[in-house]
Amino acid sequence: MLREDLTAPPKQRLRLLRPSGVLVLEEPEISSWTVYPPSEPTQRLVDLILRSFTEAGGDFNAGRALPDLLGERGLQPAIRADVVALPPGHACLGLPQQFASSLGPRLLNITTEAELDGLVAASRQDTVESARWGLTFTLIQTWSRRRPD
Repeated sequence: MLREDLTAPPKQRLRLLRPSGVLVLEEPEISSWTVYPPSEPTQRLVDLILRSFTEAGGDFNAGRALPDLLGERGLQPAIRADVVALPPGHACLGLPQQFASSLGPRLLNITTEAELDGLVAASRQDTVESARWGLTFTLIQTWSRRRPD
């Protein structure tokens, strides 16, 4: 979610939702995203990913704001948070490397190509090619029904 999305006027956000309609929002929260035992290169990649989102105007922790976002608009939000444990060899353990690939140009604004290449290779070795297990970032879901007018 982009920060400016959070500041849109309430009526603008809700005008498309019919009375008694359900609004569902889902956003990430990064604090759970890790591998065990800890991997310094993987953590550094995650930190760079978070920084690149922030510097581009995004918020990889937008899920934290969802309950308040709905509450401030007069809605009574329900909330759910999901984290998935990833066993050794799970494809999602390579997510930091995949993000690094897709965010390459943005990451090169905050680190060098040599560091990024080294981090990706070391992180791949530490996660995909080892017995480490991990946790995904948290997906926070909120939903609420609009009151009838």
